Amino acid sequence: MAKKRRLNIILDTNWYVSASINRNSRRRLYELLTRENLTIFYSRELLEEYQAVISRKKFNKYIGIHQANRFINLVMTRLAPVEIKSPVHKSRDTKDNFLLSMSIDCTADYLVTGDPDLLELKKFEETIILTMADHGGTKYFEYYYERCVLTDLRTYFPQAPSYTRFVQLIPRCLMTLLYWMGQIRGRLAQATGLYFCG
Repeated sequence: MAKKRRLNIILDTNWYVSASINRNSRRRLYELLTRENLTIFYSRELLEEYQAVISRKKFNKYIGIHQANRFINLVMTRLAPVEIKSPVHKSRDTKDNFLLSMSIDCTADYLVTGDPDLLELKKFEETIILTMADHGGTKYFEYYYERCVLTDLRTYFPQAPSYTRFVQLIPRCLMTLLYWMGQIRGRLAQATGLYFCG
């Protein structure tokens, strides 16, 4: 069986800030940090930005600076460091350029952010820029199909079409797929007594 390739990820500083004060964001971050197929990178610049943001007065009612330090130190045990060496001047907001530099220096597959100045780029070099909502969605599938199905798993799917062609073929196969799913669902119901709606 082909070995699953690890993906290199950068999370924007705001994701760490959100996870510091919000339980749902913290749970989502934990899920990412514990995935065996992901390597999440940080840099000195990212840590400095986190410290500057979390120290703002508006966050004092949610988390103290000592709690924030404990949180980020714990998170760092699950992150990989990268030293920024590549100068980049691509973002409209110059403060975001260090994230683009990171994406080059750690050969990131994804930069996950909510920043519109970065999201408008969509892709920088080999890094796909998307939101956390997108991550795991259709953009992730496109990447998975192109980088895994068409490369790592090519021996298992030697006649697999390009991603564009794959998407074009979906309408043709949809009715057959729905019929097949209906047959499977009916057999499962008969075998288990469990009936599925939808």
